[in-house]
Amino acid sequence: MLAKKDDAGKHATKVAVDNVKELPSVAIEADSAPARLQLILPSQSMARLTSIKDVTEAASYAEVIRRSLRIYEGLLAEVLDGSSVVVRRTDGSEECLPIATVL
Repeated sequence: MLAKKDDAGKHATKVAVDNVKELPSVAIEADSAPARLQLILPSQSMARLTSIKDVTEAASYAEVIRRSLRIYEGLLAEVLDGSSVVVRRTDGSEECLPIATVL
């Protein structure tokens, strides 16, 4: 699920992202145990994480990170497949978003 603001731009609603591509190298075992990860984030990154958690009404920071990874994976898969990611603004203008494949 992905949060999407309503027409007034005030309230987030959840939108399915079932059609998001996966990277071909991702092999997920159904029985694999969850991994524990400890992060040290700069204050600006933590503020972004908190803001996203609040806007999407996510239950936890882990949920925000899981969703973000899934969306980023889908964007990377599209770009690596030769596609472009385009944002259509409310005024009708469109802009191609640069998605980095190498950082």
